[in-house]
Amino acid sequence: MMDEDERVASVRMVVPLLFNMTLYLNGNYLEYLKSAEQGDAVAQVKLGVCYYKGNNIVSHNVERDYAKAVEWWRKAAEQGNTEAQKYLGTYYLEGEDVKQGESAEPNYTEAVNWYKKAAGKKDVETQCFLGFCYFNGRGVKQNHFEAVKWWRKAAEQGDRLAQWRLGLCYFNGQGVKQNRFEAAKWWQKSAEQGYSSGQYALGGCYYNGDGVEQDYIEAVKWFEKAVEQGNRWGYGLGVCYYCGHGVKQNYVEAVKCFEKAAECKIVRAQYALGCCYEEGHGVEQDYTEAVKWFEKAAESGDVDAQVKLAAFYCEGTHGLEQDYNEAGKWYRKAAEQGNAEAVEWCKKAAEQGNYHAQCALGYCYLYGKGVKQDRIEALRWFEEAEDQGGGYAKEMLEELYQQVYSS
Repeated sequence: MMDEDERVASVRMVVPLLFNMTLYLNGNYLEYLKSAEQGDAVAQVKLGVCYYKGNNIVSHNVERDYAKAVEWWRKAAEQGNTEAQKYLGTYYLEGEDVKQGESAEPNYTEAVNWYKKAAGKKDVETQCFLGFCYFNGRGVKQNHFEAVKWWRKAAEQGDRLAQWRLGLCYFNGQGVKQNRFEAAKWWQKSAEQGYSSGQYALGGCYYNGDGVEQDYIEAVKWFEKAVEQGNRWGYGLGVCYYCGHGVKQNYVEAVKCFEKAAECKIVRAQYALGCCYEEGHGVEQDYTEAVKWFEKAAESGDVDAQVKLAAFYCEGTHGLEQDYNEAGKWYRKAAEQGNAEAVEWCKKAAEQGNYHAQCALGYCYLYGKGVKQDRIEALRWFEEAEDQGGGYAKEMLEELYQQVYSS
């Protein structure tokens, strides 16, 4: 599944090319055909467009034929025509079936093959999209170093999406040595061109002092710019209002920001909104609403929300009935992410026979999450859990046996 940035990059490839095809609709099909048959690459591209678009061509009734479109584009592409190479790449990216012209899954391998030829000629959009292909392993073996190479090519030519992604690689140390100063530098370039992801990331740098001197006022400035382009960026600004960093503390404004981002399924905003309802900050205290937002965040993997819910169920508070099974379920999810509080709870509950706690403890020992890795202890707790008849414990035992026998 594509993330938002990759989706934007793919749309940038497809939409302009399909729009540009309309420029050929007033041409003469027969003239294109004659020149194309004589090896004229430009005419071959236009003839391919005629077949791709079909009956809309002025002065001649041409039936849509994807196979012929691809055939003529390929001829031009093999002569080094960049436009043809991009058309072919986009054709395969869209998932058109070459033989039947029916909708199909994207053929990333073919798309990457043609995009690489076009990208070598300083085509920014193509270079940027290739970065995503290599980063996510689409059509090529996943290679973060190659992704950085292509994003850098596009970023140095001023592409704001590539600048944002290059900064992200520097920030996380993916495909390049971690360097928060370089991350901030590239995010600054992206942000100044109005890219919301870059603006939000730069705001985070100023808020936390990552790669720049900590400056809450600058953080607020960039968070506000990002929010102007979409509610999903409201979490950072909400934190500033909640804590009074860079702005006067205002819980009501904080809640407004959290609500907007939470509705856009921003997980930390969902957790923050739950905290506001739990404490009655900026809204009337409402445990039902608090639990609702904690559940949304917890289901999306937020460990703080998982621990909150587990504690509520364990103690029977915040409008929830005491339920050790539910508590164990959420502690297990948190423990499997290495949360120390959850791991400690699981150790105690596992000894008392709680199935979820036993599974969680087995997982933690198997992968060294919050405890020292110990396959013997992992085996012990999975076997204890399996005795209670749970399918998850059986699956994990099988995985453990595989690891033991393959090592």
